Amino acid sequence: MNGMNGLQDALNGTVSQAVIAAMRWSTPWWWVCTAVALTTLALINVLPWRVPPAKEAEYGIWEVLKIALRRAAVYALVALVLIFWPGMYFATVAALGNAPGQGHVWFVDYVSRQAWRWGWLLPAGLLLGWTGRIASARYLTPKMSRLVQRLVVRQEDHKQSDIRNEVGRLKARDFDPRRHRRDGQVFIGLDAGGKPMFLAAETFRATHMQIVGPTRFGKGVVLGVTLEQAIEQGHSVVYIDPKADAFIPYIMAEACERAGQRFIYIDLGNEDTRWAPFEGGAPRDRRSRICACFGLNNTGDGSDFYKSRERAILDTIMPRSGTSIAGLRAALEQRGEDGKPLKESASRLYDNLVEFGMLPSLNPKKGGGNKIGEALKAGATIYVRGSLDDPTIRRATQAFVTEVIQEARRLAPERTRQLTLAIDELKFMISQEVSDALATIAGFKVNMVLLHQSIHDLRSPEDRSLNVQAIESGVLVNCQVKLLYRASDPETAEWASLLSGTKIVRVTKSASVEYNRFGGEAYTPKRMLSDLEVPVISPNEMLSLSPRVGVLYAPERLAEVVYTCFVKADTARVLYRKPVAKAAEESAADA
Repeated sequence: MNGMNGLQDALNGTVSQAVIAAMRWSTPWWWVCTAVALTTLALINVLPWRVPPAKEAEYGIWEVLKIALRRAAVYALVALVLIFWPGMYFATVAALGNAPGQGHVWFVDYVSRQAWRWGWLLPAGLLLGWTGRIASARYLTPKMSRLVQRLVVRQEDHKQSDIRNEVGRLKARDFDPRRHRRDGQVFIGLDAGGKPMFLAAETFRATHMQIVGPTRFGKGVVLGVTLEQAIEQGHSVVYIDPKADAFIPYIMAEACERAGQRFIYIDLGNEDTRWAPFEGGAPRDRRSRICACFGLNNTGDGSDFYKSRERAILDTIMPRSGTSIAGLRAALEQRGEDGKPLKESASRLYDNLVEFGMLPSLNPKKGGGNKIGEALKAGATIYVRGSLDDPTIRRATQAFVTEVIQEARRLAPERTRQLTLAIDELKFMISQEVSDALATIAGFKVNMVLLHQSIHDLRSPEDRSLNVQAIESGVLVNCQVKLLYRASDPETAEWASLLSGTKIVRVTKSASVEYNRFGGEAYTPKRMLSDLEVPVISPNEMLSLSPRVGVLYAPERLAEVVYTCFVKADTARVLYRKPVAKAAEESAADA
């Protein structure tokens, strides 16, 4: 009997120790574990408990993991609520069974005190889980969906052009163009990969080139690079510059010095460099220059009658007066058969001659001045500085261009060099002669480089008598090589884009999203692709090109972005020297 009592006491002692240890653990870990289980269920929901058979293919690892967490939380709650506390109650009552009700009172008192101290964890866990669930569904899910969209490995896809992404994407690059020269090639610039882009020298000679872009965006940069190479490859170069470029004449002069070629500098606003606009070339060429320069050609209106009379008078006086400005003026001041001065019947011709006579640069002494024909036969390079502000100089510059074209054609059998004729500010320099020359002059060893600011320059030339549709068509069709810088207006951008051609790309036609009960949107895993025809160069790209970044169009190649850079110029170089007599006069005046 005593042995049985001892065994019972030992068992009671063991149970008491276990109960005490469990009670100590429950403070606070039962409350913490229960709160974690409640938070988990509130966060990921109570259902489903298993993967629905109909949706097995749609369930990923995250969904399976949530089911596992959900089951673990429910099992934990069952163990903690339905097993732990009942077990603790009966064990406590049994261990403290010496007095009736003692174990019950102690257990209730203990649990009450713990609930008062730690019970807040349970509603806090539920609230935290619900709050996290709402925040995750409304804010985290859309962000994670966007992240997945960026990280997913897609099939071939193409993003359509967006001006917000294009602006500033193509930045200018600095490099030395002279390091990329190659025999038989004309270096233009670098491609997107940093590789040099060339035009075959044969293509450059056989076709005309059009360079389009706003002021200060790179037209002069690539022109300097191109003309320098043309001189080095043995071309005669004539550059018509109505706006006085600060570097190109020095680049041309230095290139001529290296090539052993004569360089001629003509400033039509400076009396030290003179040229007679109507004394060079064949008689019919001189006459056509006079008529074109002074507006004596028929335009299809009522003034044609008077223009024809003035042309008849011009034909009468030219054989005896010559075509110098002074000689023509003197002849018109003489009296005709009716006893009246001829200038009264040829007022347009006379008034224009008076204006031209006021410019010393256009009135050299007899037999003097620069001779275009002689310069072309000698293979010289000519830089001509005009003016956009002075209408008289502007018309004289147009006459100079016409004479170059006429003499290049007339003297083609005698010329030994290819002639590259570059004309800047085409809006002000375009004429019917230039338009006609684009179609025919290439056969006379002449290639032209035309520069202007936008497509509108061809549609609104300074000379209103021109057929703008024919002018535009002539330039666009005959200039097979084009370098287009940033478009200054949407119409030019659209034209450049159409010029580049189209390509077929695969794009996302549609992608669906769904929103949950808390208002958060997420992409579904399905999207639809389609083939779309888009331009090789988009209008957005043309509208957002950085300075010195352009697009090159050339025969037998796709339109491609090109990075251009300037060549260094020695601006301390002397471009021309004053005549000895003029220099002596100025020295005497200074003394």
